[in-house]
Amino acid sequence: MQPKSNTSIFTQSLQLALCGNKLLAEYFTRKHNVNIKEEWISTAKMVDTLCHMEEKVGAATVHKVGAHIASIAQGPHQLGRNSFQKFLVEDLNEVYRHNHQLMHEGFKISTDGTNFYLNLMDNPYPLSFNKGLISGFSFRHNTLNNIYQVDKEILKIEKVI
Repeated sequence: MQPKSNTSIFTQSLQLALCGNKLLAEYFTRKHNVNIKEEWISTAKMVDTLCHMEEKVGAATVHKVGAHIASIAQGPHQLGRNSFQKFLVEDLNEVYRHNHQLMHEGFKISTDGTNFYLNLMDNPYPLSFNKGLISGFSFRHNTLNNIYQVDKEILKIEKVI
């Protein structure tokens, strides 16, 4: 079951990350031809918008966009029903598919038994956005995890609590 739209999730998350500044959110969406009346925003437009935001207002704001998306993103079933580690392995890519029309897998997940590693080679989003997304899902599962950049395409997730 696909949600009706990814537009409202993206635009609401932008506005929240920009401290409710609707004019600034509209600046970025207009600049990248994001039509808020369309049901689906293309991934390319979202990525372009996020990269421009990162350049103009910083990686921390793009991180917040990812965290806000994680807090409101829909999945095919109730999120938070499993542990965060189980979510990473079983549900993260399902949520990704659920909120994209043509993309089926954005994360390759592996573990060393203690830590998890996300390979973002096939994920077009900025690293700061992905770090925020994973942090947001961690908080949604009532856990705290350190998220480190191992290299330009790999994030390490280390459980704290």
